[in-house]
Amino acid sequence: MDEATLRVMFKLAFNAATQLEGLPDFEPTLDELRVLYTFYLQHPHAPDKARAQLDQHRKTAHTEKECKLIDASERLAAETWRLEKIEKLEKIDPAYPTAYARGVQLFRLDRYGDSARAFETWLDAHPDGPFTLRARNHLRAALRAKQQEL
Repeated sequence: MDEATLRVMFKLAFNAATQLEGLPDFEPTLDELRVLYTFYLQHPHAPDKARAQLDQHRKTAHTEKECKLIDASERLAAETWRLEKIEKLEKIDPAYPTAYARGVQLFRLDRYGDSARAFETWLDAHPDGPFTLRARNHLRAALRAKQQEL
């Protein structure tokens, strides 16, 4: 974790400990929240409760198949956690390319139909721009993957 992220996390912890949350003068700035959410999105993890359950399952797993299933469950939980952070960031930062990020994340979760709809939403709102070509390519991949599921 870099110094900027540590500073934002300290600020949030300090505000919580001293009951200063919600007071405008003490709230993190938009740029500070962008730093924090960059860290969150780069380092997804399963929620604490899910990790505890997965750890219990790991202790009782006896086959390679069981271990792979647990690993897949952990990946799914982490990617779902990341999607939740994207949804929260949408409310905080109107400049964030939420529909595009949502499309990528839904693709990672193997939710190809939802992913395609997110990319279509992005492309409807942004027919030109820095993410247009990537969004079109992701949309094609999501539609192809959805067809292969059927």
